[in-house]
Amino acid sequence: MLAIAFTDYRRLVELAPVFYVFGLLLLVIVLIPGIGMKVNGQRCWIKLPGLGQFQPSEFVKIPVVLMLARYFGKHRQGALSWREVIVGLAILGLPMGLIMLEPGHGQCLTYLPLLAIG
Repeated sequence: MLAIAFTDYRRLVELAPVFYVFGLLLLVIVLIPGIGMKVNGQRCWIKLPGLGQFQPSEFVKIPVVLMLARYFGKHRQGALSWREVIVGLAILGLPMGLIMLEPGHGQCLTYLPLLAIG
């Protein structure tokens, strides 16, 4: 909580593309047999020796929100254009598509409200 309280959110938004690409790489890595752990028929966990395991799809929610905020946060005069909506859907759809390959249908559903937040 303290780390977030003392972090300038504008800096996080500037770094959003880096976090987003890193998150996408994690989602691709989890699909590689031997790296991604298969639990209950889903290959959605990465095991880190000595540290345990984590689910990249949980981590990627934050970079997706930051990317949507960065994209939709610029000043505009009117409503969103169709192009802007499609780009926003692509920002959200790319990680969702990778999560569906795990297959993580429930996790994918948790991404849908992110478009409204961004």
